Amino acid sequence: STTDEVIITTDGMISTTDEVISTTTSMTTTMVSGITIAFQRSITIVS
Repeated sequence: STTDEVIITTDGMISTTDEVISTTTSMTTTMVSGITIAFQRSITIVS
């Protein structure tokens, strides 16, 4: 039925959003750790 299709489509959209969020989260984590390492290195060089 049409309702089933709508539910399936909604489920697909939700799972896609979840994937985007997890990808963004891992990218942010990688970026933050990269910045942290660079920051620590620059401090080491200064001192």
